[in-house]
Amino acid sequence: MSLIKRSLRQIDRRLLFSAGRRSAITLFGVTKGYFDDVEVKRALAFEVALRSHVRSKYKDLFDRIETKQDLSADDEKALVAAIEDFKKNGAY
Repeated sequence: MSLIKRSLRQIDRRLLFSAGRRSAITLFGVTKGYFDDVEVKRALAFEVALRSHVRSKYKDLFDRIETKQDLSADDEKALVAAIEDFKKNGAY
């Protein structure tokens, strides 16, 4: 079973698939492989900390994702940079 599938079983689905920005950021991170090296038991903490990081450090991006509920090419690049910044500097 893949790490993603095991992670999804560990994470409360009500949290993961809630509407709007939260699920968009999480699902983007999962599908792009940013959760692949996260231990299953740390997946929820990673998700919460990532979302908090994007909300606090990249507020404009966070708000655009919430408002548009769509990811433009520029926003996708910005989200990649935000996630990479979190993975490099974030704690979870």
